[in-house]
Amino acid sequence: MSIKLKNPYNRSVFSVGYLCDGENRTKANGKLTEKYTKWYSMIRRCYSENYQKDKPSYIECTAIEEWHNFQNFCKWYDKNYY
Repeated sequence: MSIKLKNPYNRSVFSVGYLCDGENRTKANGKLTEKYTKWYSMIRRCYSENYQKDKPSYIECTAIEEWHNFQNFCKWYDKNYY
């Protein structure tokens, strides 16, 4: 029996965001990490049509393409979040 692993380069988060290979994880001790929660929320605000129906001020909002990659966002987050 083979195990099918998810491709970390698939744009699986609202068809835009992807996890990529790297040291940052989405979960720790069974809970979503703070970095992942912040990244996911940003991607959702910018690219979820359902979210934008409820919050139309986010229509046409985008995130810098570099941050579609979760690992890149985490590097920025580590340097800039206080």
